[in-house]
Amino acid sequence: MLNNGLTTIAIPVKQTADGVRILPVGPSVPRLFCDFPLLETEAFPFPVVINNPTFHPTEPRDGVFLTKTDRPFPQSEDNKGIIEEALALYLLLLDTRRETSGNLSISSLW
Repeated sequence: MLNNGLTTIAIPVKQTADGVRILPVGPSVPRLFCDFPLLETEAFPFPVVINNPTFHPTEPRDGVFLTKTDRPFPQSEDNKGIIEEALALYLLLLDTRRETSGNLSISSLW
């Protein structure tokens, strides 16, 4: 897990004889959390789990708005900022892993 303020990312890892191996997130694991999982976010196209208590989920808690819609929802900018923070944390994770292991197969994370 890595965090920056209220944004946290998590990804499964496994201890092996060669060190720590980063594993892909399981297909049944929600990718977005607002303290609790957002429903049906297992297919959200991001290779790690993102948690932030200030996400503004949709009313049925099945996702977050990230673009402008026909309905007024100014919080989509806040949601985009959280995703951008998560992306920065993910890139930091990859850089750190690359520095400590010498190589990293990014395709194994998807």
